[in-house]
Amino acid sequence: MMPLMKRLVLLGIYLLLFAAPVHATTMYVNDIVEITLRTGQSLNHKILGFLQSGQRLEVLEMNDQWAHVRTSNGKDGWVLTRYLTPEPTSKIKLERLEEKQKSVMEQNAALIQENQQLKGENKKLSTALASTDKGLDQIRTEYETLKSESGEFLALKAKYEKTAARLDEETRRANQLDEQVAKLTRSYAIKWFLAGSGVLLFGFIVGFSLKRQRRRPSLL
Repeated sequence: MMPLMKRLVLLGIYLLLFAAPVHATTMYVNDIVEITLRTGQSLNHKILGFLQSGQRLEVLEMNDQWAHVRTSNGKDGWVLTRYLTPEPTSKIKLERLEEKQKSVMEQNAALIQENQQLKGENKKLSTALASTDKGLDQIRTEYETLKSESGEFLALKAKYEKTAARLDEETRRANQLDEQVAKLTRSYAIKWFLAGSGVLLFGFIVGFSLKRQRRRPSLL
């Protein structure tokens, strides 16, 4: 009797524990195709609908055989407890993995597209850099040419200035010589004029003297 009574007491405690209502507990339909949602705690109760594997349920109360649950659309009913599991099912895990894989593939596609864009931009930058280098080489060549021509120009300018200075000096000296020649010419002209005048005057005097000498005998 005592072992039987003890078993009954333990069974009562077990039933009380598992018959206690459970609030806000999340359970999942385990890995079977589908289970029935009924109006009560027996297979004789009316079927309210079918729940698919992996479907999420809110457990309102639960015992060792039946669980009072509520679906995501608000429908209440009873399901067999053995078909529930607190862990996400393989189907849910697979769906999550598929979603994660899809997200990774989308990110990978975005990275590939971004990589292609970066390659295009890198190609444009490389082309622009090559063009810039070519322009820089041309500018460097023009600079060297200008530098060389500038050196030649400066040398020619110095030579020109030196030649111009010499020309100015020679011109000044030539002008001085022209003035001296002009003075000498005027001096020679005056001398020749005076000499000619003297000769004429001397001839006139001589002629006049001779004429007087000729006139005197005729008077005697």
